[in-house]
This record gives sequence, C-alpha cells and structure tokens, in this order.
Amino acid sequence: MSDDSFIREVNEEMRRDQAHALWDRFGPALLALAILVVVGTAAFVGYRYWDETRANRSGDAFSQALKLANEGKSDEALAALAELEKDGYEAYPLLARMRAATVKADKGDFAAAVKDFDEV
Repeated sequence: MSDDSFIREVNEEMRRDQAHALWDRFGPALLALAILVVVGTAAFVGYRYWDETRANRSGDAFSQALKLANEGKSDEALAALAELEKDGYEAYPLLARMRAATVKADKGDFAAAVKDFDEV
C-alpha cells in the first residue's frame, strides 16, 4: 500500500514538473497571443464603430438635404449637398453631386445640371 502511495506521489510530482516545464516554455507565448487577440478584437470593434458612425452621419446629412429639397428650399438643399459632397463618406459625395444636379434642374438651371451630370 505504501508503495502505491509513493508511486502516486512520484507520478504527481512528475506531472507537476512537466506542467511547469511546459508553462516555462510556452507560457509567455500564450500570454502574448491572448493579449494580441484582445487588442486585435478591440481594434476591430473600434474601427467598425468609427466606420458606422461616419456612414450614419453622412446618411443623416443626405436625408436632411433631401428633405430640404422636397420642401422646396433649393438653396439650402444645394448648400447641404455641397457640404456633403466635400465631407461625405463612401458613396454619399457622389449621391450628393447627382442630387444637387437634380435640384439645379428643378430650379430651371439646366446647363449647370447637365454639366454636373456630365462630370459624374
């Protein structure tokens, strides 16, 4: 019986030593990997938030400009669309330019509208 407990104790000590050796060998790499995963995930989520915020801001500005155009406030709509064309995100500058040309055509300035559509 005492031989069994001695063998068990030696086996446990060997396992503990092996686990300690594995940790000494791979522990820093595992910690670095875990930190990289956390930092990478945080960077990805932060970028998505930034990207969606910019897109939402441009979308809201475009909707507001369309509302102004539909209410017949052409000059205000053109100013809002020009600002969006300058500071918009992704496809919104192009949409703003096309909608501005439409507003110009609605105002009767067909030459400017044709010129703007040709530039698109």
